[in-house]
Parts: sequence; structure tokens; C-alpha cells
Amino acid sequence: NKRKFLLIASSSVLVLVISFIYVDKKFAPEEDDGFLQVIFSGPEGASIEQSEKTLVEAEKIFSMHKDILGFFEVMWSGDNAFAFVPLKDWSVRSKSQKQIKNELRRLDKTMFTY
Repeated sequence: NKRKFLLIASSSVLVLVISFIYVDKKFAPEEDDGFLQVIFSGPEGASIEQSEKTLVEAEKIFSMHKDILGFFEVMWSGDNAFAFVPLKDWSVRSKSQKQIKNELRRLDKTMFTY
């Protein structure tokens, strides 16, 4: 009886360890919330003029994307800014939130952090 118990217990631990190694670590799938929150991090000590240029570039990119409904940007220091970017409704969008986020990242890796 003790042997049976030890065999079952050790097998269970082995299965748990193997599962932990090979199973995806996310507990829940990434949800499409219908908006993006974008943080702009410029070089430390950037002037307000440089940051404004970055925001203008971001506005151009947001405006050209067909799945973006609009945007609201806030600069809180010379080298940091934030944008709230609502996306069009899921029924009329051609891409998921994740695809749009990855697309924006590819356009400018230095400008967009999420």
C-alpha cells in the first residue's frame, strides 16, 4: 500500500513538473479591450519641442490607421507622454487590438511602448 501511494504521489509530482515546463504560462487569454494605452518615452532630458515633434508624428500614424477611432495625448514632462487610443468597434475592425499594437510597434520601436 505504501508503495502504491509513493508511486502515485511521485507520478503526480512528475506530471506537474512536466506540465509546468511545457504548458503556456498565461492564465487567461489576452482580451481585446477596444483601446490602446500608449506611453511615449523619449530620451532623458528631451526638450518639450522634441517631445511635441514625437507627438505630432504619433498623431500622423494614429490618423492614418484605418482601425483607430481617435486618440487623446497628454505630455507630463519633457520626455514622457501618454496616449489613450480608442479603436473602432470589433465588428468593423479588420485587425485585433494585439495586431494593431504590434503594427504600431513595428512602425516605430522607440516611440511606442505599452
